Amino acid sequence: MPWRGLVALVGLVATLGACKDVVSLRDTLDAGDDARVVVTPCDPTAELTTLGVMPDGFEPVALAARAGAVAVVGRSAGDGGGLVFFRAGGRSPTYALGAVPSSVAFDGAYAFVGSRLTDVARFSLDGERLVAPSTRAAYVAAGLPGRAAWALGGELVAWHSGVSAPRRIAALPADVLGLASDEATIFYAQEGAVVGVDSSGREELRAPSGCQSGTPFVDRESFVCVGNGSIFVTSRATRSTAELASGQDRASTVVAARGRVVWRRVRGGRGELVAAPRDGAGEPSPMLDVDTRTPLLAADACGAYVVTGSSLVFVPL
Repeated sequence: MPWRGLVALVGLVATLGACKDVVSLRDTLDAGDDARVVVTPCDPTAELTTLGVMPDGFEPVALAARAGAVAVVGRSAGDGGGLVFFRAGGRSPTYALGAVPSSVAFDGAYAFVGSRLTDVARFSLDGERLVAPSTRAAYVAAGLPGRAAWALGGELVAWHSGVSAPRRIAALPADVLGLASDEATIFYAQEGAVVGVDSSGREELRAPSGCQSGTPFVDRESFVCVGNGSIFVTSRATRSTAELASGQDRASTVVAARGRVVWRRVRGGRGELVAAPRDGAGEPSPMLDVDTRTPLLAADACGAYVVTGSSLVFVPL
C-alpha cells in the first residue's frame, strides 16, 4: 500500500505543527466533540527501540501511530483478522475483527478499522468494540479524536462520535490511491493530483502531484506521496509540487515528522529505511536495514514506526 503514510500520522502532526511535541493519550471515550488531548514534550534522548513482536500467526496489513501508541491490524489465524495495540507498557491481546482488514486509522483514543468485507469497526485502547459506523471501507483516516473518514465504491464518508450515522460528503474518482486527514481537512490522492475537502465535502485544495501508488501523508505544511520511484512533496500554502528524491526503487508508503520525510527503498536486494529533509536541503540517508516485503510505516510527532520481520521498531527523528 504505497499510500501507506496516509494512514497513520495524519492528524497528530497537523495538530502539533512544528512536531516538537506529542499528543499524550488520555481517556476520551464517549467524550464526543468534547474530547481533548494533552500536549507534552517528545523525549530528546529517545533511541531506536524494538517496541515488541507480532503475535504468533499474525500477519500485519497496516498500522497507524499517535502519541507513542501504535495500532496494527492484520490477518490472524482462525478468525480472519485482528487488531493489536503497542504502547510503552507492552502489547495488547489480539482483538478479533471477524474479517481481513484493509486499513487502520488511530486518533489517540480510538482505532478505526476498515475492511472491504465488513463494516468499519471502532475500538477503544482496551479493546472494547464500540458502536461502529455501518458502512464498509477500503481506506480509512482519522483526524481529531472521535472523528474519521473513509472511502469505498466511489464515495467519501465522514463520521464523528456526536452523530448516529456516517454521512456521504463527496463522490470520489475511480483511481483513488488512499486517504489522509488532518484536524480539519480530508485528503485523497489520485494519479497526478492531490485533493483536499472539508467535512462538508467542499473542495479546499487541488494541486498537481506525482502520486501513483501507496498511502500518502499529510500535515499542516504539505502532502507527501510516491510515484514511479520518486518522492513528491506538495506545499499546501503554494499548491506547488517538488520532487524530493528519485530512483527510490520499490518505494511505497511515506511518512514525515520533525522536518524529515521517511520511506523504504530496496537497493541491491536489501531493504533500507531512509530519510531526507522535507525542504530538499539534503540527500536521502539510510537509517535502518529492513526487510524487502511491502513496508508498513507510520509516524507520530516524535518519530517513525516500521514493521520489519515480526518486530515493530520505533525510529526517533
